[in-house]
Amino acid sequence: MSFLESVQHGIEKASQQASRFAKIQHLHQVVNDLTFKADKESRDLVTAALGLFQSGKLTQSELLPMCQQIATYQQQIAEVQEEIKKIQAEAQEHAQQEASQAPALPPAAPAYPPYPGAPTPPPPGYPPYAVPAGATPPPPGYAPYPPPPGYPPYPYAYPPYPGAPAPGAPSPAAPASDASAPAAPAANTSTSS
Repeated sequence: MSFLESVQHGIEKASQQASRFAKIQHLHQVVNDLTFKADKESRDLVTAALGLFQSGKLTQSELLPMCQQIATYQQQIAEVQEEIKKIQAEAQEHAQQEASQAPALPPAAPAYPPYPGAPTPPPPGYPPYAVPAGATPPPPGYAPYPPPPGYPPYPYAYPPYPGAPAPGAPSPAAPASDASAPAAPAANTSTSS
């Protein structure tokens, strides 16, 4: 089945479902209207019967047309409700047929590879990767960020270069004033004219 045929089939199916839904909604409105009219006639019947009873003039001929109208409304309500049930049963049967005739889904596409730097499982037959606890080290060629003042170095920090003081060790004391060191030039306080 081509793409366009598939789209056309989907549109036809949606149109049929919308049509059934609209028809059911219309029939529910008809039932509600007939129920309202039957209830109104019932109230009118009760009012008329009570009025005739209270005046002492209650006879069958005066109640007969109202009772016939109520019976007609009740018959129409039952017919419309049967039609609703029939349409719903047809829709359910049609849906079951569609489900049984639906083509099998293609096999699932392979999963996307994880994002760069994401931990990945080792290939089959290989031992798991040794991952240090805590944060992952920076990529090769990049120095780690220095720790904030007063904090120990990060656990993944590179070893210090040879001859560098150990982290956290006190730095050598600065030499006291050395006479051989040149003195800072004196500030020029004279004014020139």
